[in-house]
Amino acid sequence: MGKLIFVLGLLFLFLAQPPVSYGSATDVWVTQSGAGGKDGTSLQNAASISFIQSSSNCGNGPTQIGPGTTIHLSGNFAYPTGTNGAIALACSGASGNPVILTTDPNTRPVTISSPQFGNGAGSGGGGALSLSGLSYVKVDGGVPCGTTAGGVDSASACGLVMENTGSGTAFDVGPYNEGQSGILDAGGVTGIEVTGVALLNSYVRLPNWAISSVSFSGSVGTVNCAASCPVGKNVVINIVGNSAVGANTNLTVTGNNEGGSSFTVSGGPGSGSGSGGTALDETMNTSGRDLSHYYSIIGFSPGIKFHDSIAAHGGWLVDLQGAAVQIYNNQIYDFDHGIAMTPVDANDGQTPGVGTPGPFIHDNHIHDMVNWDDSIGRNNNHHDGIHLLLDTTNPSNQDYYTSAYIYNNVFDGDPGVPNAWIFARASTENEAVFNNVFGCTPARHLNITELGDSTEPGSFTRDALVLNNTVTCTGNYTGGGAATGWTAAGNVVTSGVQDINNILQGQQFDWAVVILGVTWAPGGIDYNVYENNAQDSGNSGAHPFGTVGIGGTTYDTLAAWQGYLAKCGCAPVLNNVGQDRHSYLATNSAINLASNGQLHPGSPAIGNGLNLSSMCTGNLAALCQDKAGNARSATGPWDIGAYTSGSSANQPAAPTGLAAVVQ
Repeated sequence: MGKLIFVLGLLFLFLAQPPVSYGSATDVWVTQSGAGGKDGTSLQNAASISFIQSSSNCGNGPTQIGPGTTIHLSGNFAYPTGTNGAIALACSGASGNPVILTTDPNTRPVTISSPQFGNGAGSGGGGALSLSGLSYVKVDGGVPCGTTAGGVDSASACGLVMENTGSGTAFDVGPYNEGQSGILDAGGVTGIEVTGVALLNSYVRLPNWAISSVSFSGSVGTVNCAASCPVGKNVVINIVGNSAVGANTNLTVTGNNEGGSSFTVSGGPGSGSGSGGTALDETMNTSGRDLSHYYSIIGFSPGIKFHDSIAAHGGWLVDLQGAAVQIYNNQIYDFDHGIAMTPVDANDGQTPGVGTPGPFIHDNHIHDMVNWDDSIGRNNNHHDGIHLLLDTTNPSNQDYYTSAYIYNNVFDGDPGVPNAWIFARASTENEAVFNNVFGCTPARHLNITELGDSTEPGSFTRDALVLNNTVTCTGNYTGGGAATGWTAAGNVVTSGVQDINNILQGQQFDWAVVILGVTWAPGGIDYNVYENNAQDSGNSGAHPFGTVGIGGTTYDTLAAWQGYLAKCGCAPVLNNVGQDRHSYLATNSAINLASNGQLHPGSPAIGNGLNLSSMCTGNLAALCQDKAGNARSATGPWDIGAYTSGSSANQPAAPTGLAAVVQ
């Protein structure tokens, strides 16, 4: 009996002790300078930003940051020009239990800003936030923004904003933002997720401005502005319309003088002067490149997710490397290249010829590249909404993607002087491009989708699927077409490409399908709707239906193209599919699309597509829904294009007296 009383007593004493925490802190509040006791236990006692940047505070202790900890940023965070990795988080989470960096709802949106963040040269990660070397971290602004399903712009403002406030004006371009950096450096090891953030102004291209005079003496030139000068140090400019300097001469601004009447430059002639002219911001063309390292988000992290966010105003806005990267529900605009990535990081040390599972890019709104043009004809840039880069380090043994999924996106706005909305230049197997809507602007010559690179030895595209997409363009196009084709195939080999159930409206004066390459092995092209270019343009010189086949031969009519496919053996009939035999050639009025690509009654795209239900497995499951999420028929014929008919309310009545032409 005595032993029992003793044991019960010990149990009572144990239960009476206060609980001991064996895990890391659940919540930590942080402001830039801290508050109260600065222990991070509450907003009133917020820790300073240095707390989350010290590795000594990482771990499983009750006051440490580790798996399961939520860090609440509160207030705004402002940093001097050139700050590298303003917030450099030190602590990782664990699989299924990440460290979460979010914002206090009482102070949203939280802004992390600088006139110009640094590039991280010599000091690790750059930009506003660095996750360099970390694993299992989620950055969550707390409010999904960007787009909703189908690439529809969200009405919600992002809860976390990271931005440069002085971009394009009085800051030193070269030292601070030229290099492999981003406003957000997501160079984690694995398990990185970024959502609900706005990444703004990695570089804002200056509009053209008037020059009153230019004079050169020795190595220094003086540029006098007609009004106040907008330019900052190290911006690279050209001047056109002035006799003292050639229009193709890159001049580097050597001193900040935003708002002043003049500034100095280097790189011009040893002497001379002239009056008048226009200055053009050519910062994107430094060292003869047509690319910029002015990123919004950059990182090498397998499986990284970037979603429900905004990236705007920069060079190459989203550059994420690694296997199976996911980029979705974002609004991406005002850029030179929107999304740019390679199969593997050029510095990852992998053996050449490695296959990498490719990206999932879906439900984004990617738009407006025109701000990167000069507008007066001096333009060395080309623009791409999505650019999957070719591995050029080993032309004969390239790293490549073993898959890629690009679907449910909207590409529209003024593309400027572009290359393509999608330039899938990387060598790729099992690529799938479906349910996308592509807009265009009158008088713009635009490649809609390019698969492979016809100029690069070793480039290949195997078993690509281009399905149920819509190119929607109406109007009086001049100076070329509004849309150029689907497939600019690889230089060496393109095999198994299938272009099925697509609407290509607005190719006036140009080609509906472009196929280049040494070989094009069996695939299939069928059940498409093409615009009748000649009839819509009223130009007898236009191609009614233009296709460039292997060797560059032009086929001006759909019938001629079908005849070519039947004889060449490169698009055989497989289960009654192939050779474009079920496709339509029609005027824009007969195609009868809404401006967003939805189908109006009477369109030949309704009920004349191929049922592709058998493909809707695994990562292609979304193909059995249209871009708006409506289910496609499980048994009957599909509608052609990205939308099913009837998916939009209050559709106007179809025009009468029009007919589609079937060949």
